[in-house]
Amino acid sequence: DGLVVFDLGSAVDLRHPNSKEFLKRDINNIIRFFKKRGMIVDDSTNVFEDIVNEF
Repeated sequence: DGLVVFDLGSAVDLRHPNSKEFLKRDINNIIRFFKKRGMIVDDSTNVFEDIVNEF
């Protein structure tokens, strides 16, 4: 029920020590991209928590 984005270009192993920071950075970049185009997007913290809670 919405847009799904796969950011495989910067994929890293979940065990990488900086994986969560990379994910936060990527989420912020994607949200900024869509906000600049006038789209309503969820807060980056909510998106991060939703993704992390899936794994």
